[in-house]
Amino acid sequence: MKNKILTLVFILSLLFLTSLSHAGIASQYLDTNSVDWDEKALTTTTGTYYTDGVTQTYSKGFASLLILTSAGSLAISYEVSDDNTNFYTPYNTSGSALNSISTAVTADKWIVFAPQLANYIRFKFVLTGANSTVSATYRQVE
Repeated sequence: MKNKILTLVFILSLLFLTSLSHAGIASQYLDTNSVDWDEKALTTTTGTYYTDGVTQTYSKGFASLLILTSAGSLAISYEVSDDNTNFYTPYNTSGSALNSISTAVTADKWIVFAPQLANYIRFKFVLTGANSTVSATYRQVE
């Protein structure tokens, strides 16, 4: 009986690991007006920048941002949408905002987070301190 249970556990473990290996990772530069954030120049004069919406329709809820920055301090948050036109800050039932990703990115950083359920997500970057060149890549498990 013990051997049968161990065999069953082994087979189920293999099936689980195989299903994980088939998960796809979508990777893309964030963009604004269809222009990639690949060494995008940000200025403190403008200060606040929004990206275009990114499709989340097939997302499994795991995501990350790879931020490469040359100077300044970036606060990064996000908003969600069902139609890619009207974006909203997500809140929990207690009224607390759930959209903060990082409050002070001052050096290159890979940030892992769990976006809220929605068809689209867009990011808000607020630059302070000094002008900066930023590359931002978004990855999600599909």
